[in-house]
Amino acid sequence: MPFIRYDTGDTGMIMPDPCPCGLFARRLVVQGRGGGIFSIKGKKYYHGELRFALGKLSSLMYRYQLVKISDEKAELRIVPTAEYTQNSARHLQRIFEEGFGFEPEIKVLDTIPVAKNEKMQIIVDQSRDTLGIHGSSYFEGG
Repeated sequence: MPFIRYDTGDTGMIMPDPCPCGLFARRLVVQGRGGGIFSIKGKKYYHGELRFALGKLSSLMYRYQLVKISDEKAELRIVPTAEYTQNSARHLQRIFEEGFGFEPEIKVLDTIPVAKNEKMQIIVDQSRDTLGIHGSSYFEGG
């Protein structure tokens, strides 16, 4: 059976070891879809829209995470590449303002930790966290 490629938003990885059943074909483990809806300033955005826009900016950042701080405020946390300059933050904010109608605060970090399940959370909602300590993966109606 051929493996048909199409973009579902699911992430996964090819396992290096053969199957315990003895089959020598490569195995694919699907980790799941990072999806849902991100809402801010009364507007809703699908996870894929945000990922698509941020993916075009890979020359400026190795990793990124969009964090909803409140209904009116968001942060874009990034691990920058060597091409990132002081003007890059304003450029990123302008892209969000023009494309989505909000400007996230840009936070430059050395690393962005992965979640307990060892997945990178691209969108995090800290507005639902009353103590402001733990972010949660952002899924609303999706």
